[in-house]
Amino acid sequence: MNADTLQDVIDFIAKQTGMPVSQITPATRLGEDLGVDGDDASEFLTAFASHFHVDLAKFEFSRDFGPEAGWIPFIPLPSRPEPVTVKALTEAVEKGAWSNAV
Repeated sequence: MNADTLQDVIDFIAKQTGMPVSQITPATRLGEDLGVDGDDASEFLTAFASHFHVDLAKFEFSRDFGPEAGWIPFIPLPSRPEPVTVKALTEAVEKGAWSNAV
C-alpha cells in the first residue's frame, strides 16, 4: 500500500466525515468506527468514486451497509462479513476499481 495514496484517502475521509486525521488508520472501519451508513454511505461512496476515479461496479452496497438509521427500528442488522476499511478503500484507489476480494 502506497503511503501517499493512504494519506490521500485518510485526508478525504477526514474531510467527508469530520473525523480528525489523527484518529483514522488503515484499520478504521467506515461503518463501525466512523458511523457512515445508509444514505450517508451512499453519498460518501459516490464522492469517493468520483474523487479518486474508482469503479465501484462490483461493490455490493447492501452487503456492507444497512438502511438509513430509523428505517427499521428495533431490528439489529447482521454483522458485516468484512467491513469496509480505510485499507480496502486505499487498495481500491490503487487498483482503480473495487474488488470483492479487497
